[in-house]
Amino acid sequence: MYIVEIFLPIMSFDWQFSGIISILIACVSFLLAIAAVIQFKQQRTTVNPITPSSASSLVSGGVFRLSRNPMYLAMFGILLAWGIWLENFASLILMFGFIPYMNRFQIYPEETAMRQLFGSNYLDYCQKVKRWL
Repeated sequence: MYIVEIFLPIMSFDWQFSGIISILIACVSFLLAIAAVIQFKQQRTTVNPITPSSASSLVSGGVFRLSRNPMYLAMFGILLAWGIWLENFASLILMFGFIPYMNRFQIYPEETAMRQLFGSNYLDYCQKVKRWL
């Protein structure tokens, strides 16, 4: 995003609140990520997204009642904060590629593993809680 901001300065905007808004979004995003990691640790299950099949329990409480993927939502929030901080429309537009990328290459494989591990409990959870928000 920073490189886009350098090469497309014409897409820049000046917003007097960009600093405070980006800091607020980043702080909320970091808190969301920390809360999600704490929940994984409390359930004594893996936080490692590379090996979802090693999950020992289905985490569905706390921040996981708001989103099935609060850590990825936090990452998106950090990207959003950075895009606002850079004050560049191109950076903000490009960051929306994060969602389809994460859906395809990370979340869908994780969901497949969770369905195999937790069956109907996971399907019930999916009916109650959205993938992102």
